[in-house]
Amino acid sequence: WRHQTLFLEALGLVGFAWTAMRVLPFRWVRPLCGNPRTAGPGEGAPPALRRRPDLRIDPALREVAWALHMVHTRLRWDRSCLARAIAGRIMLRRRGYAPTLYIGALKSAAPDMRLHAWLFHHDVPVTGVREARGFTTLAVFDGD
Repeated sequence: WRHQTLFLEALGLVGFAWTAMRVLPFRWVRPLCGNPRTAGPGEGAPPALRRRPDLRIDPALREVAWALHMVHTRLRWDRSCLARAIAGRIMLRRRGYAPTLYIGALKSAAPDMRLHAWLFHHDVPVTGVREARGFTTLAVFDGD
């Protein structure tokens, strides 16, 4: 039952964040991301530039990451990395953690900019980190 409950919590929160991002102005959604601050040099770097974390040290982080991954892989409508990052942030805050949400842009010659959001708790990636390779951090939101 624990896994089903986690999956349903993640599903509900991803759906909530996804809907909020589509019907509300971003200035109303932004507080769900956390407290904005300036990124330090190299902060939010993708895992290729960091040591590989051991998720066994914290079962709650592993479970939240698992639930978000399951929602992402099982549902076709969940293609919003920001919705997943916001949902993960809410789930971790409920459990007493203070995760950091990053938003970055991919440098390319194409005229349209690609954006991506990912979530860390200290050095432990929670969601979206694998896809963050090549992205430059534009905004950082602390969980405190």
